[in-house]
Amino acid sequence: MRLFNDSNILMKLPGRRYFESNQKISEFNIKNIWREAARMGLLDNVEVWFEFHKARNETSHTYSKKVARMVFSQAKKFNLHIKKLIKSLENILE
Repeated sequence: MRLFNDSNILMKLPGRRYFESNQKISEFNIKNIWREAARMGLLDNVEVWFEFHKARNETSHTYSKKVARMVFSQAKKFNLHIKKLIKSLENILE
């Protein structure tokens, strides 16, 4: 589940600096950062990222097998989406 958390850090720190410098977001929270990233074309589907965030939060508060299966299912999808995001960010920096 560390990957879920790392994605939040990835977008909060560099994302926050970018959006602050361009005054794109007035209230900084992870969902607003994801929304703006999607609006910019960095994310294909912002709802998927909301689900990843929800799964990450579930790992901290729940110990049921059903939730563990749901989180594991999300984690399998996460790898593909984080690679796309990294590629999008690399393209911006080029």
